Amino acid sequence: LNSYHRSFTFSDNEMRGIDDAFDKSGIKIETYISYMDMKRIPTTPQYFSQLKELIREGYKGVRFDAVLACDNDALAFMRKYRDELFPGVPVVFAGINDFDERMLDGRRDITGTIENTDYAGTIDIALKLHPATKNIVAVTDSTTTGKAYRSAVEKIRPDFPQSLGFTYLSLGDMTLDELAQKLTKLNSDSIVLLLHYFVDRNGTAYTVQESTPLLSKSSPVPVFVVVDTRMGFGALGGHLVSGYSQGETAAQMVVKILGGTDVRTIPVLLESPNIYMFDYRAMQRFSIAEKDLPQGSILINKPFSVLDRYGPQLFTILCVVIVLCGLVVFLLFEIIKRKRMEATLFKSEEKFRTI
Repeated sequence: LNSYHRSFTFSDNEMRGIDDAFDKSGIKIETYISYMDMKRIPTTPQYFSQLKELIREGYKGVRFDAVLACDNDALAFMRKYRDELFPGVPVVFAGINDFDERMLDGRRDITGTIENTDYAGTIDIALKLHPATKNIVAVTDSTTTGKAYRSAVEKIRPDFPQSLGFTYLSLGDMTLDELAQKLTKLNSDSIVLLLHYFVDRNGTAYTVQESTPLLSKSSPVPVFVVVDTRMGFGALGGHLVSGYSQGETAAQMVVKILGGTDVRTIPVLLESPNIYMFDYRAMQRFSIAEKDLPQGSILINKPFSVLDRYGPQLFTILCVVIVLCGLVVFLLFEIIKRKRMEATLFKSEEKFRTI
């Protein structure tokens, strides 16, 4: 049960993680997918009620072994209607923001993985990669989400030295072009923490694809982000919330359940499975070496390398070629040895004939 819609990047990444985990499981798993479209449809009791009836009618007679609820709206829906639609069926959730134990309603047959944005982790790696940093410029907007992001950064502010400055820029106070112009004037001892930036002062909404390239290109210093959907548009990277990891981790829990594990023995993963991800092109721009990245970091936009892509296959081919070359050399020596023996035999026979 997916809270959002196809082409919503985070949700699509979750689905890829789910599919890959199921494919690797070795179990033949048949999946049914329902999209709730909650990014585009207002959340109302009437809509939830109608959706409940639609699912009830559509899946009448189908017996499910597990339900995977992606993101908060899907979990809220399952909390309300799970006993009517899927009585006794284990529920696994993914991508849950602001998780609270009360969301489980005291039930032990619900588990999953939560989604926590690691602002501190991203700032830590930013300071390591750009040690001259004296000022962090956090960019948000004036939407509810944007304010929540700023509030979260303000809460972790005491964890960093007082000598490290924090500057907050809100897209709600300016246009996107004005924000880009401000970023061009940043000193080399600053970094940008791009958090949320969808709606400007005039109420104009921008997609990630529209805003991130402009802001990243305008900034003379590295731009760090906290969600993987913002990668690939010029930002350097960070310790990111990953839709793929969320889906993959939850699907692995489902695989355990399908393999016979009691859902009540699978604890909720309270540590968000975030990943370190960096853009190779941005690394080149700011002279950051690959060896300085955390171990296990994911690199995007790295130039194609035949050795990296086909290393195991090339090693196998090389081994086969070496064996074949060895065999050829062995046969060559055998042929030479045989010819020498034949020459010796010929001389011996000629000698005996002469005698």
